[in-house]
Amino acid sequence: MGAVVYIVMVALGEMGAWLPHKKSFSGYATRFVDPAFGYATGWNYFFKYVIVLPNNLTVTGVLISYWLKDINVSVWIVVFGIIIIAVNVSQVPPTPAVKAFELT
Repeated sequence: MGAVVYIVMVALGEMGAWLPHKKSFSGYATRFVDPAFGYATGWNYFFKYVIVLPNNLTVTGVLISYWLKDINVSVWIVVFGIIIIAVNVSQVPPTPAVKAFELT
């Protein structure tokens, strides 16, 4: 599986160096395969994040509630959800090192 991921990432890097554009995977799928394939890839990418984010928030709440049993899991889901939204809404500083320094 690691070899497949490596090959896909190298191919994506080659396509990005040859013909860069603002879209992500779905843009390359539209350009190099078929517009319908790019459309489906974009929706799959969206659904992946719609499913994975709540799952990760729930797992984080359950994991923390192992040590802090008095606080409900939903409190941790809300706290970490707000943190994720705040980080994504905040403006990007001039250098990524500044953002990394703020998060540590």
